[in-house]
Amino acid sequence: MTTDTAGICNLARRSTRAFGPMVLELLPAEPYSGRDPRNVHSLGITLGRQRGVHAIGCDTRVDFDAWPGVLAYTPPGIDVFSESPSGGEYLLTRWESALEGTDAVPVARRIEFPGHRAAMALARSIRRALFTACPEPLALEQLTLQFIGCARSRLRCERLHPTPLWGTSLTAFRSNTPIH
Repeated sequence: MTTDTAGICNLARRSTRAFGPMVLELLPAEPYSGRDPRNVHSLGITLGRQRGVHAIGCDTRVDFDAWPGVLAYTPPGIDVFSESPSGGEYLLTRWESALEGTDAVPVARRIEFPGHRAAMALARSIRRALFTACPEPLALEQLTLQFIGCARSRLRCERLHPTPLWGTSLTAFRSNTPIH
């Protein structure tokens, strides 16, 4: 095992857990090509740097370079294709409908929040819990709900002050967006 600059060991296998309507996945740092299901909400965070191409809500493929700590929320109905020759470790949770206690905020497009410290700390806790000898299902479920909750306030802000999907530099986006 090697350690990257974010202090997270590279993963050799995929880990999946289901909690009622939620599915939690820790995806390994390896090449991939795939599509997200259209009928679900998804929330993920990069744990390791990823480079590749993706098409979000359209057929046009665009190069991407995502650093650790980018939190991404995709509502149902948005097509997502992503492909990377090397991949990067990624924590992902999916659910089909509004979850009790998560105060669902309707959003019509995929939104990314770079540098989300609270979500990254929870993602690291979830990752550690997944690799214990006997992960406690209730504790993992609670951590997953907290992870989903990280996006709530950011999504509420997004509805009040939407950021442009294209044409905004990451530096400008970061300077206008407070980090939790």
